[in-house]
Amino acid sequence: MALKKFSSTPIYVVENHNEALEFIYRSIGSKHMPLYDNVLVHFDSHPDLLIPSKMPADTVFDKYTLFDTLSIENWILPAAYAGHINVIIWVKPSWSDQIADGKYEFFIGKEKSSDEIRVTCTENYFLSDALFAPKSELQNEKAITLIVTTFSEDNKLLQADNLKQLLDREIFILDIDLDFFATRNPFQDMYKNANLYEKLKKLYSFEPPSNKDDVNEVLECMKKRHKQLLDLESIFKHLDENDSLNEDFESEYTPQVISLVDEIKKYYNQVDWLLVHHMGCTCDDTGLPHNVPDRAAISESLKSFSGFLRALPDIATVITISRSSEDDYCPLEDVDFIQNEVLTYLRQRYVSTDVRLKYTEESD
Repeated sequence: MALKKFSSTPIYVVENHNEALEFIYRSIGSKHMPLYDNVLVHFDSHPDLLIPSKMPADTVFDKYTLFDTLSIENWILPAAYAGHINVIIWVKPSWSDQIADGKYEFFIGKEKSSDEIRVTCTENYFLSDALFAPKSELQNEKAITLIVTTFSEDNKLLQADNLKQLLDREIFILDIDLDFFATRNPFQDMYKNANLYEKLKKLYSFEPPSNKDDVNEVLECMKKRHKQLLDLESIFKHLDENDSLNEDFESEYTPQVISLVDEIKKYYNQVDWLLVHHMGCTCDDTGLPHNVPDRAAISESLKSFSGFLRALPDIATVITISRSSEDDYCPLEDVDFIQNEVLTYLRQRYVSTDVRLKYTEESD
């Protein structure tokens, strides 16, 4: 069946990045995009390639339950497991280092033992969240190509061989997080008097396997990391319910957490312990990126971005934009400026656009 064509390129602007998936799915459902094997070009300071914790893999086939389950860091791979996306091109700014530049080919599937989504990629980004499983342990697996490239101010990245497949395609999703141009780590200043973020880096530290070609060593690393995260989650849930912890709590991390609690309570009477755990889970071997350039530097990046747009195919099937300002990833003082500039460049690049500010509808 021939695909339909939009009379004007739809541009959906949302607040939280995971909300973009709904409009990608709508374009698939309306037959403006194929059901399977789409390309996602993802401009972002963050990969957003995690997987919702404890989510049964088959949740991806119930889109309404799926949308309610997703959050900003884990909305892409569930769509990949469902088969809708098979090529992900993450274009990252120079200050983001969660995954090194390169081309990664791996499988995604349902792990037989847990019924959860797992990947065969052994990059630390996935290992630190205990998301690895060998292909032999997967069902309904699908091949994924992930291309990671750092945005180049002179756009040399456009000559890279691994992007040629994109430039030959007429159907693709262009996805832009405005924190690509300026991003904060919203956690680094929380409970700052207690130097909490630095302490959490040590508590949640991740040690990757020394030999990633040894599957048994990788699996042992996964087992250790999974236990670490579960133990810490249990501890902070206990703190959320009781606001205290003693040595009787059975975990190797209890003494460290007690010391941390004592330090925090020197400065703060009210502590959101579940938020503290969430902060800790962002600490692995890289941490979250943080770079807030001045307005002149942001403007230069935006101009370079416009150059990248000119090298893309003449028609983007659907464009999604995430503001990411309410959770303070994109600085609130810059987000409207960045959004207006991005929309200006998109209107210049694509002859006819239909901009839909979905985040304003949600707030009404």
